[in-house]
Amino acid sequence: MLGLSYTDGLLQELQTKRDNHRIAEQGRRTRMKKALQALDELLSQDSVAVRNGGNSVGHAGARSRSSDKVAIVEKAVEHIKSLQRELEEMKSMQWEREPQEIHS
Repeated sequence: MLGLSYTDGLLQELQTKRDNHRIAEQGRRTRMKKALQALDELLSQDSVAVRNGGNSVGHAGARSRSSDKVAIVEKAVEHIKSLQRELEEMKSMQWEREPQEIHS
């Protein structure tokens, strides 16, 4: 090595730090994987429900398991935007009906 020598205590401390970092990073990757799987499942269930007129009869195994992480996040963004548009339409419809109901 480059003429550097480490004491046994320092080597042990460096190894412990590496091990702790590796364990923490594995935990983070596991959490991310589970969260993406749950998100993909929710998005897949919703798309099946939409195709079936709101009656969700889909099976998780029927969808493609090859969805990558970016595609899952993109689907989530589009779905949230769609829900926001739907909410705005419902608010607008409610607002349009309220004045008519008051005068009736």
